[in-house]
Amino acid sequence: MDPDSARTMDLVWAMSRGNMLFLTKEEYLGSASRSLVVGDEIALIQGVKSPIVLRPVDTPSGKRYQVVGPAYIHGVMNGELCEQGESETEDLIYAGR
Repeated sequence: MDPDSARTMDLVWAMSRGNMLFLTKEEYLGSASRSLVVGDEIALIQGVKSPIVLRPVDTPSGKRYQVVGPAYIHGVMNGELCEQGESETEDLIYAGR
């Protein structure tokens, strides 16, 4: 199976699990938990296989993040953004519940 067909099949499989489709500001098509809200952010974390949806949380000690869950994003799953030089490094602080 060619790579584009395989990615399409991955997206169809993800949708069948009850996820929802979304479009990023950069117009990447993705699928993730139905609990997504406007303002959630996508993180590509070194050593983690899938992009992760993070929800910014303002706390007295500053901005932190709650993990919403993994995402499938077409055109991002195999390191394409890093190859295009679009990666940005940032330290993230986890906000537990």
